[in-house]
Amino acid sequence: MNYKILIPLFVFSVVIYSCKKDSSSPVANTDNSIISSHLPGNLLLVDHLAIYTSSGIVTDPAAIQNYMNLHLTPQDAQKFYVGKTYVPNPYLSMTLDILTNNKVQLNGKIMEITGSNDSIMLVSEYDSTDIPYIAPTNCEQLKALVPSITPDGNCISGNCTKYRKTYPIRIIGNAYYIPFLYFAVSNSESGLECSSTSTELPMQNLLSQNLPSSLGPNDSVLVQICRLPMSNQGSK
Repeated sequence: MNYKILIPLFVFSVVIYSCKKDSSSPVANTDNSIISSHLPGNLLLVDHLAIYTSSGIVTDPAAIQNYMNLHLTPQDAQKFYVGKTYVPNPYLSMTLDILTNNKVQLNGKIMEITGSNDSIMLVSEYDSTDIPYIAPTNCEQLKALVPSITPDGNCISGNCTKYRKTYPIRIIGNAYYIPFLYFAVSNSESGLECSSTSTELPMQNLLSQNLPSSLGPNDSVLVQICRLPMSNQGSK
């Protein structure tokens, strides 16, 4: 499989990841005053559901349902919402506090804002984590192509061992949304057929713009893009 190098979805003038060989991490300012608190709404918005292949993007509901029947377990198939633009919140329990000093608290963990523009905020954990190993199998390599934000996305040297986990938060007007990516992959190469879902289902991430051009003739990827509205509870 000849996969192309991916370019990040958004380019910021700040470093998205701290990629390093040692375990040092930035030190957080201890002032964690809350500017505003946000809790999840009752609905999950479904923005996009399609099958990506090297020959195009398929949005036909019947084709998507057939793919799900062939490659997904019934439990995983329930997380893909064919023909829906929204569904009741499927027990996605998120919390978001906007803090002073360029920080947020996401699900109880204080993080640094490491990038932002009018539509996206990127927040990174202060502690560094080992870059995970990706097995050299068709489906594992294929899964690594789907998200825009990846552990080695900003590793200029090519031999980084650590990174800071980074998560996107969407901004629309004055409202915040948690973006979720659901995906499943399959490869039909003779003798090496495989299918697999993402390790996190859903994954708080964005879709790589380079996915369509990175796929080989035997690759198929089922992608669902959702947003969880975060309701402003005011300041504390």
